[in-house]
Amino acid sequence: MKDLVDSKERPINAISWFPILPAGVSVVRTELPTGDSFHAKQTAYELTIHDVPPTLKEEYMPPLSSYSYRVYFNFTSFRTSAEFWKSEGKDWAKRSDSFMKESSDVKAAAAAAIGGETTSEGKLRKLYAKVESMENTEYTRERQKKEEGEVNNVSDVLKRSRGTSTQLTELFVAMARSAGFKSYLMLVPNRSDNFFTPSWMSFQQFDDVIAIVNVDGKDLFLDPGWRYTPFGKLAWQHTFVDGLREVDGGTDMAKTGGDGYSANHTTRVANLTMDEHGEITGKVDITYSGSPAVLWRHRALRGDSESLKDSLRKSMEELLPNTLEVKVSSIQNIEDYEKPLAVSFEVKGTVGTPTGKRLVLPVDLFESRSSATFAQEKRDTAVDFDYAAFTQDAVRINFPKGFELEATPKDDKYSIPKLAAYDLSVTSGPNYFVTRRNFAMGDFLFSAKDYPTLRTFYSQRETKDKESVVLKMLPVTASSTPGN
Repeated sequence: MKDLVDSKERPINAISWFPILPAGVSVVRTELPTGDSFHAKQTAYELTIHDVPPTLKEEYMPPLSSYSYRVYFNFTSFRTSAEFWKSEGKDWAKRSDSFMKESSDVKAAAAAAIGGETTSEGKLRKLYAKVESMENTEYTRERQKKEEGEVNNVSDVLKRSRGTSTQLTELFVAMARSAGFKSYLMLVPNRSDNFFTPSWMSFQQFDDVIAIVNVDGKDLFLDPGWRYTPFGKLAWQHTFVDGLREVDGGTDMAKTGGDGYSANHTTRVANLTMDEHGEITGKVDITYSGSPAVLWRHRALRGDSESLKDSLRKSMEELLPNTLEVKVSSIQNIEDYEKPLAVSFEVKGTVGTPTGKRLVLPVDLFESRSSATFAQEKRDTAVDFDYAAFTQDAVRINFPKGFELEATPKDDKYSIPKLAAYDLSVTSGPNYFVTRRNFAMGDFLFSAKDYPTLRTFYSQRETKDKESVVLKMLPVTASSTPGN
């Protein structure tokens, strides 16, 4: 029988495995007798497992591969996973460097992009902006090879001014190298799908590639292939993950970092006026920074301006009371990824529930239609929010003569020390009230054992969000009767 070989014709002489199994369950390896001395021994691998629960589908679940039971097998010519990654990583780096080989046109393009910039960071920003301005075919369309032709190196990517996410990242690294920067590639998984497991000897675990540039002695992680990611940032899908990076002379394992909650910032501001008939008109302004902005910008790439407006309108309608009509009035900085994305809405309609001589209004219009996030008492899987985030609300409602403020919720705040914080307050004047709400989630991943604490915090927050402001209608006096 022909010996088993890998893709490089190396003999497969070892089988190893990496299990993700419940406690007390393991793969059992058994040598089987052959019955004669002319045949090699055979080996059996057996796994016995029972009472396996069904795969759960819960809100805010981490990738299935992080907790569902499985066994990864390696059929390999390498004795250890470290040996595999060192050898195969070096081959990957060699292929990548060949694609990014220095050329006069790439060097000239880098120099033109940098222009008269003198600082290291300034030069790199110019190169980053140059690559970000090119068409990323993964967000538009991939051209047929007969239309596009073969892409053999970064010079071909530069010539076309378009490419895949990987090709654009490789072009950026090549341009940075030509400008004198020590620059490298790094293979990373997409954290929304899976995490990297070094014990599983497979490059299938990697989804994307990012760039690492040494600036003034410090490594800077960049994501030029993930459209609209600001300079110096990584897409959240590439943050806090292990991967394989180039180093001088080969490759090594590395881990990416990420930003805190303040980098993913959403502000929601409403300025509304109510007339004597209870009709509301006014304006809502939303600004998105960080990951929320990238999400909306990607939606814009996959549609036209009208479909974007429609999606934004529907997203606002899902927040506000359904008695309000919503219209998008302006969208700013949709392509300027270094600035917050700003969206303005016009709203009109009615708000609140009349009860006799009173009108009961939600304390925060943006939370008026929210439901309980974690209704179930127990949970078996971790909670994954994708990224840390910060949301700030400011809602002002001006009411006319004939109404006065009777009751508002008391100011309150809740927290999970060092992980999450929430506060809500109401201030008022003779004919208005203003609700201010801050909600910061400082981490994105919570284990199942932390679920009770997280659930309690969310329950406290959501109960507060559902409290009301009460307006009282004043009696009509003779002096206020029309004509007097």
